[in-house]
Amino acid sequence: MASVLSLLGAFTIIRSTIRELIPQEVRAYLWNLTQRFSSEFTLVIERTHGSSSNSLFKAAAIYLGGHVLASATVFDSTGGSPQRFLVGKSENVRNFTYALDKNSEIVDLFRGVPMKWKFRLDFSATTQIETRWYELCFNKKHAEIVKSEYLPHVLDTAKRLKDQTRTVKFHIIRRDWWCPSAVNIDHPMTFETLAMDADLKKNILDDLNSFINGKEYYKKIGRLWKRGYLLYGPPGTGKSSLIAAMANHLNFDIYNLNLSAVKSDSVLEDLLLQVSNRSIIVVEDIDCTIKLQNREAGEQVDSFPRVQVIPKSQILFCS
Repeated sequence: MASVLSLLGAFTIIRSTIRELIPQEVRAYLWNLTQRFSSEFTLVIERTHGSSSNSLFKAAAIYLGGHVLASATVFDSTGGSPQRFLVGKSENVRNFTYALDKNSEIVDLFRGVPMKWKFRLDFSATTQIETRWYELCFNKKHAEIVKSEYLPHVLDTAKRLKDQTRTVKFHIIRRDWWCPSAVNIDHPMTFETLAMDADLKKNILDDLNSFINGKEYYKKIGRLWKRGYLLYGPPGTGKSSLIAAMANHLNFDIYNLNLSAVKSDSVLEDLLLQVSNRSIIVVEDIDCTIKLQNREAGEQVDSFPRVQVIPKSQILFCS
C-alpha cells in the first residue's frame, strides 16, 4: 500500500512539474500532433444546436433506446461489466422505453462498420446546470459513410420507432378548431380479430401496406401521399371497427370530421390544414350533409345543406 501511495505521489509531482516547465501552447501543439496519428474520429451531439433544440440528440436517444435490449455489445466507460440502463413508460407511448444510463457505451454495427456511442452527463455544482450529450466514435476512413448514410439512418429509424410506440389519438372538432386535448385510443380491434371476408381483408391489408411503403413513389410521380376509402352500410355493420383496425395497423391518429359542425368552405379548409401527417381523416355521414348538385340544370346549393336521411357512409383519407 505504501509503494502505491509513493508512486501516486511521484506521478503528481511529475505532472505538476511538466505543467510548470512546458508552456500551455506547446502542450496544446503536442496534443494536436498526437491526434493526427489517431484513426478515431468523434462527433459530439449536444441537446441544443445554436439557439434551438437539436433534433439529432432526440433521435439518438430514441434510436439507441430501441437497440439496447437487442445489442449484445454493451460496455461501460471503464471497460468493466455492463452498465445499468434506464427503463420507463409514459402515457403517450404504448410500450416500455429504454435509454443509456450516464457514462454507458454501446456499439452499433452499420453495414459491418462499428459505431461506438457514448452517453455523457455532467452536473456543475457552481451553476447548478446539468449537461447531457452523446459522443459518436468511428474510424476516420468511415467519415463519409457516417455523414451520408448512417446519420440519416439514425434520423429515419428514430422517426419510425417513435411512430410505432406512440399512442393513437382521436381528434374532434370544437368551435371550428380541432380540440387541443385529443383522447388516447386504446381500441383492441385489429385485422386479426376483425370479422371480415378473408380475401377482402387481405386486399385491404395489401393496399394499406402498399400505401404506407409508397411515399417515395408518390413523391416521384408528383402526387400527394394520400389514400381514400368509402365505407358504406347501415349502423352496426362494422365501419367503426374497421377504422380502429386500420388506425392500429398504421399507427395513425384519427381526425373525426363531422361536416354538420362545419360552417363554411373556409372553415373546412382551415381544419384540413391543421391535420398532422400520418393520420386518418374520417368524414362522417357524408350522405346526410351534402346534397348532390344537378350541373345540367344549373342548380346552386348552399355550402353543406342538411338533408335528414339515415346515415350510412363514411369516407376515409389516409395521409
